[in-house]
Amino acid sequence: SDAVTHVLLKQLEAEKEAVIVVLSDHGEEFAERGGFGHERTLFEETVRIPFLLRFPDRRFAGRVVDQPVSLVDVLPTLAEVARVPVPDGLHGRSLLKLLRGAKGGGADVFLELARGLDQSAIVSGPWKLVRSRVEPGQSWLYDLGNDPGELTDRFSSDAGRASVMGNVLDERLRAWARPAPAATEALNQEQVGALKALGYVK
Repeated sequence: SDAVTHVLLKQLEAEKEAVIVVLSDHGEEFAERGGFGHERTLFEETVRIPFLLRFPDRRFAGRVVDQPVSLVDVLPTLAEVARVPVPDGLHGRSLLKLLRGAKGGGADVFLELARGLDQSAIVSGPWKLVRSRVEPGQSWLYDLGNDPGELTDRFSSDAGRASVMGNVLDERLRAWARPAPAATEALNQEQVGALKALGYVK
């Protein structure tokens, strides 16, 4: 909650060199599309999250980035701040250029959901394409700039844009399709219990 975040930030005020990141890993659906929780869809109510960065000396204070960004951008951003190399193979990008006010050149954001209604999505500027992988041919296109609640599906009326975005999404999904690395060690019971408590293991 806001109150808890305020208490945490007050306690960290003495840490003058600390970079503080406040975010969520998902939103929640409250019957907007007939369901509850966060494991069913990739619509805005489940993927738009708070994402706050506080830098030393109040650098970038009040700066708002209006381009779509992703959780995969957190590590590259912190690596650049710490002046350490970014590990190979990461899909994210540092957000420092955007925080410094760079315009244009926003990166596409890709989303995948492998449970619930099993969807993939791409956000490119204000446009978002959501595709069902369990219902072939079922896709939705939204203009988030004018329709942030995703109330008007533009898939049929803007078929050219939907096709281009769908091709980019397909290309990215093919690039990511590779076997998962073999586990190097088994999880202990405490780790399995923690994952179950979080809802990531049944």
